[in-house]
Amino acid sequence: MSEQRVHLRYSDDVEKRRPDKDAAIDRIIAAMRRTSQSAAGSTAMSCALKEIPD
Repeated sequence: MSEQRVHLRYSDDVEKRRPDKDAAIDRIIAAMRRTSQSAAGSTAMSCALKEIPD
């Protein structure tokens, strides 16, 4: 038995954006970039250390 679903068009009345939402998104993106750069840096460092003879 399939379920009937009603599709509604999006409107600004559906979701009320909090005043700080854009700032929160910017903080999340900045944290993701730092994590990515940190991971890339540690990968590069581990590769460099493998090339150093004992």
